[in-house]
Amino acid sequence: EGNENLAREYLLRSISLLGENEKLPEQVRQLQDDLEECTKKETGQLHTDFSRFRALCRIISSIRTIKDPKKLYDTVTESARNMTGMERATLILQNENQNSFRILSRIGEFEGRQDLADKDIIAILNISRQLGYPIDVSRSKIPEGKISNEFLKKHPGIICTPLWIKNEMTGFLYLDSRQKVEETSDKDHSFLVAFSQQIALGIEGIFLESRLAELEKSQVSASPVNVPGLKKRVTFEDIIGKSPAIRQVFELVESIKDMDTTILLTGPNGSGKDFIAKAIHSMGPRGSKPFHHINCAAFPRDLLESELFGHERGSFTSAHKQSIGHFEKAKGSTIYLNEIAEIPIQLQSKLLRVLEDQVFFRVGGNREIKTDVRIITATNKNLKKMVDQGTFREDLYYRINVFPIRIPPLCERREDIPPLCDHFLTNFCRLYNIPTKKISPEAMTYLTEYDWPGNVRELENMIKRMIIISRKDTILPEDLPEPVLEHPQTIHAQALNTLDDVVLSLLKTIEYSASDPILPKVEGSIIKKVVEKTGDKQKAAKLLGISKPTLYARLKKYE
Repeated sequence: EGNENLAREYLLRSISLLGENEKLPEQVRQLQDDLEECTKKETGQLHTDFSRFRALCRIISSIRTIKDPKKLYDTVTESARNMTGMERATLILQNENQNSFRILSRIGEFEGRQDLADKDIIAILNISRQLGYPIDVSRSKIPEGKISNEFLKKHPGIICTPLWIKNEMTGFLYLDSRQKVEETSDKDHSFLVAFSQQIALGIEGIFLESRLAELEKSQVSASPVNVPGLKKRVTFEDIIGKSPAIRQVFELVESIKDMDTTILLTGPNGSGKDFIAKAIHSMGPRGSKPFHHINCAAFPRDLLESELFGHERGSFTSAHKQSIGHFEKAKGSTIYLNEIAEIPIQLQSKLLRVLEDQVFFRVGGNREIKTDVRIITATNKNLKKMVDQGTFREDLYYRINVFPIRIPPLCERREDIPPLCDHFLTNFCRLYNIPTKKISPEAMTYLTEYDWPGNVRELENMIKRMIIISRKDTILPEDLPEPVLEHPQTIHAQALNTLDDVVLSLLKTIEYSASDPILPKVEGSIIKKVVEKTGDKQKAAKLLGISKPTLYARLKKYE
């Protein structure tokens, strides 16, 4: 109380971590509404570092939480107009044909609708793209003859900043005003650059989401089996692996691919249960129909059963925002119920009826609704133990446990790590539109010897991070995160097991004499290889058991 502005800022940053506003807990929404009544958002007042910081936090929060493209475009355009005090603002994307542009969002009186028609605005966009930095007529002059004098007199306030999207200046934030504006300061100009960078990141994120969705559609084939209407690009082994444990899983999936039996996938978080579920769906007779993913752990606490099964589609608790309510509309397709252990107890009897009879009653009515769906469930919890504790229905447990499949953790199937790495590398490089990278043998050794507590999901996120960070064509050990590099137990154990064999083999193969002693040869070679493998002299010194100055002295000694 009395610190509403500061409270608003912390609230916005909290929301950026929690997710979209529609998904916020009721208490957070109430706090947000109370703050709106206490104090209004400041607009057009960016004359202090605090106000600039607040505005930047707000736009970052919006970009992180808004997933709807139109809503994002409208939000950043409106924010830009308010913060600069301009009358018109538009977010523009340049088409592949550089002479045509598309308006993503516009606020104010613009004549064009979808395509820009004003030649003066187009000229300003081209100048901004050629210069590579924001144009602000309050602090810089536009080259003579490029823009008509009539337009400049009519719009004494103009700001245009280029947006780098996918490593090219293909986006623009354009603002103008009929009123003369004050000259902006260097800090305002720096803020505009930072603000524009965040907008570009938001737009690029939307594009990446769209491309990822397209890739998933084109990669629905998960086995050598041909499914009508599907493109075959990715095999079962590519996305899951080909270790003996996974081959056994594949054989189980093969045996039931033509059956609509209920399946329960068990295994630790991140072990790839969603991959298996997609493979089962794609290989079966429903493969050409949609695959619906429902996370039972995300159900609102006050979810009504009609919102999961009936026609209301979650209108009371905004459940439809979370893609809940598939059972009535998902006819002929597959529903994947992830975290089935989290389904509310009051909804379990309804689910049981769907599984047994493929029908359910709407709330308050007696008309049966038919729903021809295939159910695949997954959990990382012990459902039998939950049955004994009374938190999961026994009859539902035995109904979904018709065909259980255990997905082993990644540490039990290390042979799958290289093909999974190749799959994720190919996917993310294609997604980010960069040349395909590869992993060096030394780096792959670290990856295969790591225990992967986060399983396949951790590996996927790590590959994505390395692709973004590494500028080289090959990912080396120094590109790996610390937890992977600081895992010497396995390496040390393997070295102890084979050390005698290595020494014996060395004595048999290496040439040595009294004039050419063996120890300097071996020592120099070991030091060189350890430094090359770690890529870090400090880590190499620790592995060798010597100090860093000693390591430098030995490197110099052995050239």
